[in-house]
Amino acid sequence: MIHFEISSNLICSSTTTDISRLIVGNLEIFLTKGGENLKALDEQDYKLSKGMIAIKDNKNLLSIAGVIGGASSMCDLNTKNVFLESAFFDPVSVAKTGRLLNIETDARYRFERGVDPQSVSIGMDEATKLIIEHCGCLLYTSPSPRDLSTYRMPSSA
Repeated sequence: MIHFEISSNLICSSTTTDISRLIVGNLEIFLTKGGENLKALDEQDYKLSKGMIAIKDNKNLLSIAGVIGGASSMCDLNTKNVFLESAFFDPVSVAKTGRLLNIETDARYRFERGVDPQSVSIGMDEATKLIIEHCGCLLYTSPSPRDLSTYRMPSSA
């Protein structure tokens, strides 16, 4: 599964998450109030400041949006079920958050330079094709995607 984490990251806006470790209720992208903590994929603990974009479920903080994922939902060699996410995050917010927390990741590098919002669907399709081609799987899809031309992310700027 580590191979597919890397492969999905090469497709500009997709990430994989071990669904068996994740998602209590609904996922929410939100602006932090300040003081939230995340143990990240790099095994570091980060304290978030007010106005950073993050992702959580009904119970846990899962990632710092566009910067780094949480250790609690990472894929490993035992991962059997993945949640594939494809997203667009505000480049200014990603750059600011990465600098404040002193985090340098491939995700931050891509998002702070700007990702074409229209590539989100393409990224999801390409990552899905790679996983099906190399792993074989059952595919469950969400309801129809939002019209990205009208969607606006919250911004801390």
